[in-house]
Amino acid sequence: MGKEAEIKNAERFKDWKYTRKRHRGLAKPGYLMHVMPIDRGNEADVELCDDPELAWLYDQAENRLHAPKAVLALTMGGRL
Repeated sequence: MGKEAEIKNAERFKDWKYTRKRHRGLAKPGYLMHVMPIDRGNEADVELCDDPELAWLYDQAENRLHAPKAVLALTMGGRL
């Protein structure tokens, strides 16, 4: 996505934010997942980001690390 398209897209969704009200509208259980880095306070409320029962941000970011490590190991001739 080009810089101009990114700015246009950000303007289009500037009022969208993941809040408690939006969270209540989800099916139970609902979790906050994000590929990181998350813009705390703008993309999602800070209290939701810090809630250990709802936010799986760091778990998802940690799991994302393993796929590139596996690709790197395989391209370097190693074994998993």
